[in-house]
Amino acid sequence: MGKYPQIPATIYERRELLYKELRKAGNKTVFCPAINRRVKILPESITETAFHASKSVVSTKLALRIRYIISNAKIVQSGIKPKTGTQTKKFHFKELIILSCGIRGLGTAKLTIGLKPRKQYIEYCITDIRCHNKETSLLFP
Repeated sequence: MGKYPQIPATIYERRELLYKELRKAGNKTVFCPAINRRVKILPESITETAFHASKSVVSTKLALRIRYIISNAKIVQSGIKPKTGTQTKKFHFKELIILSCGIRGLGTAKLTIGLKPRKQYIEYCITDIRCHNKETSLLFP
């Protein structure tokens, strides 16, 4: 994704930006040292991430750094069973892993990874969990 684009003001424009930018990362894998596995970014997870991350400017900025977050995240919680009737169940995940990654100038990203029955790890969603810096000028990793 290289240079980061200007973040639009409305939720709909942010969602469109995320769809466009994250599609470039779609169907690719990124190595995640925290779980010692490659994590695949699927089109379905791009839709989920764009829907949630577009709700906040900070989440949008964090989601645009998807590869960096996956490769630098630390495990917060693992072995979580998906709740019945939720979006995670639709993905047929056997279990979920919650990771976090701090991004200088933005805050902390929450990354959810799902484990499929065939031992395939899928990126599910990225959002911010707390914002350390509310200013618009940012330092990029």
